[in-house]
Amino acid sequence: MSALWVIAGVAAVAGFVVASLRFPGAVLALLLVLFPLHTLGLAAISHGLLPVTRGGGPPLRVIYATDATLLTALALVAIVAGRRSLLGERHRRLRRFLVVYLLLAAIMGVTSPTTEAAGWGFMLMAAGPVILLAVLAVGPSRRVVRVAIAGLLVTAGAVAAVGLVEQHLGATLPAWLGVGTPDLDGAFYAAHGTGYRSGSALGSPLWLGFYLAAAMPLAIGVACAVRRWGRLAVAALALIVVAALTVTGTRAGYAGAAAGGVLAALLATRSRMGRALVAAAVVATGAAIVAVGYANHVQQVVHSGADNAAHLATVKSDLDLIAQRPLGYGLGATDVIGQSFDTSSLPQGLATEDVYLSRGLQGGVPGIVLYLLSLMVLSVALLDAWAECRRAGDLEAAGLAAAALGVLLAASVAGLFLGIEDLAYLVLVWGSAGLALAVAPAVPVPRRAAVGRTTMLGGRLLDQRPAIASSRIARR
Repeated sequence: MSALWVIAGVAAVAGFVVASLRFPGAVLALLLVLFPLHTLGLAAISHGLLPVTRGGGPPLRVIYATDATLLTALALVAIVAGRRSLLGERHRRLRRFLVVYLLLAAIMGVTSPTTEAAGWGFMLMAAGPVILLAVLAVGPSRRVVRVAIAGLLVTAGAVAAVGLVEQHLGATLPAWLGVGTPDLDGAFYAAHGTGYRSGSALGSPLWLGFYLAAAMPLAIGVACAVRRWGRLAVAALALIVVAALTVTGTRAGYAGAAAGGVLAALLATRSRMGRALVAAAVVATGAAIVAVGYANHVQQVVHSGADNAAHLATVKSDLDLIAQRPLGYGLGATDVIGQSFDTSSLPQGLATEDVYLSRGLQGGVPGIVLYLLSLMVLSVALLDAWAECRRAGDLEAAGLAAAALGVLLAASVAGLFLGIEDLAYLVLVWGSAGLALAVAPAVPVPRRAAVGRTTMLGGRLLDQRPAIASSRIARR
């Protein structure tokens, strides 16, 4: 039996390599879509082959191992299919920074006091840059980018729909997923018995809140970039995402979705009146989310004074721990990984209240600086791409860049309130950024050349854009 598994594994790898060489864009798009869904597939398999209860440790290892496998597959696609692009001129500075980022993250992992926890911590820290590098290396065509974006949105809509259905299923879904039986008298799943917080296929209302917070500005930006029936379809998906975000009871998700949604709307809409209307609609939607949550007695929307005091106390404790060890306690020392694997050599209670302090506890001051630099470098690259697309009259690419900027802001704002890092939403943040940069002009376009105009995603070409600096991009 073991020999058969080895043969099957070798055949699978060989087939994957051939597919990456022949259809690299399609393989890339498929892998990006699989990230938020593979946990659901593993849960289905686990009922026959694996333990159902995650508390013992092995199921969590299986989930993380699957995450690592998907990331490795992305890296393999980049190496096999994008070997020329890896050495190309497009986005060279960004790619150099990402490589340096990965090297420094690897150093942090090697020097961490624990082995397994540090390995999983490194995986989450490196996931975003690996996803972005893979997309840039493959250099997908505009058609593939459209398919990938559509896949990300449809997947987000499906996950959101499951979250809405979960309101009627209650504890049945998380128990089936193997995350354990929710405490309906606690705060995590049931808001102290006054409501139920959905976790959908991700298994956690916090993870779902972050994921949907990133999906909302992506949908808004794409909705501004599509036309007619495409806009209606994306708007419908956005409404489902908003409804599901409401039932997560995650304030960090609300804040991130509102900030990212407004930014995406402002950048993707061309006219001032359109910007004002879309921004007002996003703000009104955000207010409705809070109002509905409050009406349903979801106490996570408006915490009590004691809860806020506990939050501030945790922040102060994390800052004190960082001050005691400015170089950090090692990757994987905080939150889910730190609580699930052997970190007995580290101080207990390394629970964080935001992503930035989590990076500080793991990598110290260098970890915080490196993370902030990654956000800044990516923001600058996307802003440049958005500006060049607008100058070129390419409203499709400009809308996608605006959506990616909104997703990045949503993740950055939500990260101020919870220390959540999960591949399901990281693929939205870094994957959408890579797809936006892939269709952006390679070099600045002269303003006087930007007289042509293309339609949005899914629309037909109205008039051909004049030849710009990169004919390869224009042909997409």
